[in-house]
Amino acid sequence: MHIMNEFFNALTSEGIRYAHFKSNVNLDFSFNKTGDFDVIVDPRRQKDLYSVLVKLNAKQMNTITSKHYPGVDNWLFFDPESGNIHHLHLHYQLISGKAYVKEYEIPWREKILDTRVLNEEFGIYTSDPNMEIILLNVRSVIKSRMKDWIKSRIGLYKTHKSLQDERSQIIDKCDKAVVEEYARELFGKYYSEKLLDIIYKAQINSSEFRKLTKIVRKSLKHYRVKGGFKSSCQSFTRKCDFYYHRIRKKKGKFDFNRKTALTTGGIFAFVGVDGAGKSTVVKEIYKWISRQFDCQLVYMGLGDGKTTPLTAGLKKMRSVSKASADVSINSSDYVQKEPISFFKKPAKYMRKRLWISAIYSVEKNNHKKMIKMNKYRIGGGLCVLDRYPQIELPNKNDGPKIETYGKMIKAERFVRKMAAKEMKALQIVTEIKPDLVFRINITAEESQRRKPEQTDLKSLQNKIDDLNSITFQGAKIVDINGMQPYDKELLSIKQVIWDYL
Repeated sequence: MHIMNEFFNALTSEGIRYAHFKSNVNLDFSFNKTGDFDVIVDPRRQKDLYSVLVKLNAKQMNTITSKHYPGVDNWLFFDPESGNIHHLHLHYQLISGKAYVKEYEIPWREKILDTRVLNEEFGIYTSDPNMEIILLNVRSVIKSRMKDWIKSRIGLYKTHKSLQDERSQIIDKCDKAVVEEYARELFGKYYSEKLLDIIYKAQINSSEFRKLTKIVRKSLKHYRVKGGFKSSCQSFTRKCDFYYHRIRKKKGKFDFNRKTALTTGGIFAFVGVDGAGKSTVVKEIYKWISRQFDCQLVYMGLGDGKTTPLTAGLKKMRSVSKASADVSINSSDYVQKEPISFFKKPAKYMRKRLWISAIYSVEKNNHKKMIKMNKYRIGGGLCVLDRYPQIELPNKNDGPKIETYGKMIKAERFVRKMAAKEMKALQIVTEIKPDLVFRINITAEESQRRKPEQTDLKSLQNKIDDLNSITFQGAKIVDINGMQPYDKELLSIKQVIWDYL
């Protein structure tokens, strides 16, 4: 059974009145994809309601200040069958209005609960379509912006297409006599007649929008928390603040612009040998988490992921100089040679020194990232990491690398100095550890099959053995079977993360 059906069935079993009160035409999207559920409930049953939520392992969310509204809780459900996270807006009162403000409380909670109907297709209680069409038109006014008012004054207003489509679908399910009865009860005879004329129009034009605005604002004037000018200004400034932090976040800053977990933040690292698919998994898990949580994707390696401009430049120079032709020191084909001097092979010597600088640049940047990640985690943020440094095995699995170059080039003082600086930067991993390390396991043969350029099977097996021996400074390691079907692999990871939150 779908997790949301379990929730709604539990409410019915407990005798808790509820109704999904808006966007009922989109219930299919909410159940089968990632749409939200807007449910109004009886506030007197809050204690029983929380008990149901806890039993179903739902997670309550912290909202950012600009999106916190009184009388509304935010909960998330994890569906173990699909792996989807479903967002429940739990309303104890009908709060609506401009974006980031919600300056109106619509006093129709009891009316919606008293007139709710059972939706046979999805097996849940929803608002009566005759009531929903009135509410939709009211919300279209109190959610309108300054530009809508201006358009209506100069004769350019028309209902937005998505709103018009929803109006049309709801009207088809309505009984005009019942709508008239509800409108008279909520607005009185004088306003209800004018309201009905507007509701049943195929398209609301500028004149009708002005009439609707007058009816709604006069009827709800005692339920308005803030004035029009003040709420418009507040909506604008909060929107600017939201997009400011959103832009900073896209640039890699650890800012908050979404909801956070109520209980804890977290750092989730993914490790695995070449071909294990960790980068693909990391992107998918980040996409899954960031739909609902404030989340940051972080690359911690030396490979092709996003890194600092300095490191990118150094790697580019190294690539152009064909350093990739060198055999890896970890390969069974590697043969120890006489250290290179600047005078005998200046180009190769400089390539090695440049690469040492690139390694240190990455480690120094990772040190800064970990400090920022920890602060972000304390604030409730979630980080998804591609790789994680360790200090247990030198020159392997993102461990210390620079000291090895002392055997390759005649620059003992330089290498010793850089190696010491690298270890100092890496020591941060003994203090800041991931909350979960997902180790994606595959065989050496499977790794070679997925990455045919890897010809040294023995070296691959050694990498797998080394990875399995690393403890990541005592962090909790979760072993994931990377040989199973991809969907099952993702679902097992999602379940572990959900249980952690």
